Amino acid sequence: MRYTRANINNTFEPIQIDSIPEGFSFKEPDITIGGQENKGRYIAYVPLTDIILKAITIEELLELWKKTKRY
Repeated sequence: MRYTRANINNTFEPIQIDSIPEGFSFKEPDITIGGQENKGRYIAYVPLTDIILKAITIEELLELWKKTKRY
């Protein structure tokens, strides 16, 4: 499936990251299990492709974004 803004149905928190189009980047919620907090990952859908990028930090996500062919 090629991702467009209209067909991304995500329950994660939308975030704005420079150089990633608005509406294509999200953050999973943080979760606590047994008293240990686990940070949620950052997710970006690459428009007009079937690629989903996931990373622990925004910086890692931007590095993946820059390396991904988007055409």
